[in-house]
Amino acid sequence: MLDITAKAVGSILIVGASAFGAPAGIVAAFASTGAQIAQQRSAINKNEKLLLDFYSDKLSVLMNKPASSLTREDLHKAAQPVEAGGLGITTLKKQVGNFERFKRIKTFSQLGSAALTGAMLIGIAVASGGTLMGLGMPALTLIAGAATFINSAVNTLSDGYINRHVEKGVTAQIFSIAAQVKEKDVEPTKVLDVFVRANPDLQKFITKGYGNDYANLTAQQKMQVVKDSEPKLHIAALTDEINKGSIKPNALGFLAYGQGTD
Repeated sequence: MLDITAKAVGSILIVGASAFGAPAGIVAAFASTGAQIAQQRSAINKNEKLLLDFYSDKLSVLMNKPASSLTREDLHKAAQPVEAGGLGITTLKKQVGNFERFKRIKTFSQLGSAALTGAMLIGIAVASGGTLMGLGMPALTLIAGAATFINSAVNTLSDGYINRHVEKGVTAQIFSIAAQVKEKDVEPTKVLDVFVRANPDLQKFITKGYGNDYANLTAQQKMQVVKDSEPKLHIAALTDEINKGSIKPNALGFLAYGQGTD
């Protein structure tokens, strides 16, 4: 909803500013882009805070610091490699890294969108004799529509790139499991999914043995994978412990990456 609002406000800015000429329209395009970038970064900061809250009990012990005093800087430190002075917590490294890659890609795409909009305004200004002021509101509305289209097209391309190339970490699945704990309805196939996301070799083994990626297997096939992996991963017993509350869902990230639960 906020993203749609930012785009709508941006289009209105471009319409209004373009009436005063191409330079004003370009300034409006980059101002709109700055607002959208700020909005996206605010959303990422909120997601990092959610991640920090989710792992606060673990980080409190590891960092010898009260959970209430933990900050986003502590989250980043926990995600940093040990040799860089961090804690080297892999599950956090993956997710925080995803946030950073998302931020870079979206910033680049938004700036690219503003540059394309600016080039369009300059082109229209040159074609119309060096000014946009005499084009009238219908033409300016079309310009705003074109700017919105450029923005949407660039965002679609960047989102597609993110979906294909930004690694999907284990945190989303762990959040999903945490939501089911209250009903004690966590399924072993979801627990196994955390291990699969954390271990590329396990994913390759499943793809080779079952003819498809784990995510694309049927529910019956996934249950079969759980049974077949039982001698090594003990997924059924782990799921029972989670449903009973003996193991918290946030421990799964540590277990999946072989970093223990303590």
